Amino acid sequence: MPEIDRRRFVKAGLAIVAGIAVESAVLPIKVGAAVGLEKLSSQKAGNASIHSETEEGYSLTEYQRYQYQLGLPVTEELIFRAIPSYILSKREGVVDPFEETVRGTGGLRMTRREMIWGSAASVFFALPHSITPKGFDTRIIPLPQFIGGLSKWYLQRKFGIIANISAHVFNNSLAIWVTDKLSSPR
Repeated sequence: MPEIDRRRFVKAGLAIVAGIAVESAVLPIKVGAAVGLEKLSSQKAGNASIHSETEEGYSLTEYQRYQYQLGLPVTEELIFRAIPSYILSKREGVVDPFEETVRGTGGLRMTRREMIWGSAASVFFALPHSITPKGFDTRIIPLPQFIGGLSKWYLQRKFGIIANISAHVFNNSLAIWVTDKLSSPR
């Protein structure tokens, strides 16, 4: 039996902690940006489907909770962060772009190219959050999702996929909890 490299487990644990810590730090920024946008304009900010579900008193089934708390974060992180990160690493000539996608590049600073790719990926991540069961809602601007996309891109590039998935799971779990509290009768 091969020897287990404990450093990998420690790094994975630190990536989870980093993901939750960064998401916790960014949360007030996302909320502040959303509140500011709503005060300065007639637009709402946030996730269009959550707005419509809260207004209609809609509650999630257990399957939907599982999907929103785990399924969607994993899928979205793969599509909007891991794949673009892999492509960027491959274009930059990294010897093992898959390994860099899984573990991150390390360090804290980002290159200009990383910031451009992260901004583009964050726009593409935010746009679907304006979709409701009735179609695309132009009255709601997904500014918090764009900001969250930027922070998760940073986590993906620097700490690897475990960090941004854990941040996204934490965010969605918190959003579901808050939505439940807002839509439950008092």
